[in-house]
Amino acid sequence: MSFAEHAGYFNSGGVRIRYVMRGQGEPVIMLHGFIFSAKSNWIEGGVFEALSQDYRVVALDLRGHGESGKPHDAGSYGLKMINDVLRLMDHLKIERAHMIGYSLGGILVLKLIEVAPERLLSLVLGGAGWVRDGDQRWRALAEMLASVKPGESLSSHFWPNERERPPREVRQIVDSNDPVALAALSRGMPNVTVTEGVLRSNRVPILGVFGEHDPQQVEGASMKGVASNFAMRVIPGLDHNTLAGSEEFKSAIREFISKRKVPR
Repeated sequence: MSFAEHAGYFNSGGVRIRYVMRGQGEPVIMLHGFIFSAKSNWIEGGVFEALSQDYRVVALDLRGHGESGKPHDAGSYGLKMINDVLRLMDHLKIERAHMIGYSLGGILVLKLIEVAPERLLSLVLGGAGWVRDGDQRWRALAEMLASVKPGESLSSHFWPNERERPPREVRQIVDSNDPVALAALSRGMPNVTVTEGVLRSNRVPILGVFGEHDPQQVEGASMKGVASNFAMRVIPGLDHNTLAGSEEFKSAIREFISKRKVPR
């Protein structure tokens, strides 16, 4: 399948959002991780292709990423990224959907249980869980991104130790990003946290999937005993980067959403 053959754009509050779509059946909407895109997170990882055999799968480039618009002000992110998802559903005339979010995408889709639970059939959070109010990681990330000078390699800031840097193809994906837009996005992220009360009153089936060696696993563990209708699965031997395209992750998604059909 050519990535471009099934691509489209729509206007979301003045920001152009790109999406790709394939397949028929119940709708599944996918949100990628930070510094990646629909192509690098879902298409190249094979999840898009696997799910499109049985579902109508839609993957968007989050604003600030890929071929979507990249505003430079923090006010253009946060809850407006949630609105992008809902406007995409309206644009495609999708009433309710299964949502799959990876890392950043998982944080965003979790907010939907508060903003628009009636639009959800289920949620799958890959490498993402409960980010609480007051979490400082986004502030630190925004400060780091703001320090990137024009023409500098963004990947060298993420991995200052050359020995720890990922493969060249991953560094190329990272370096293709706009650091100013990502810094603005990071400053807007505190607006998408959810409270304990929202998790306790949740009625949407949620599955959290983590690699055994993913440090974000603690965010999923913190939801146990707090979030209603939440289950967690840990995949042995995998980490935050290797989970996304793994067969185990694909199988976990398929098994979970296949049991949560559109109400007739």
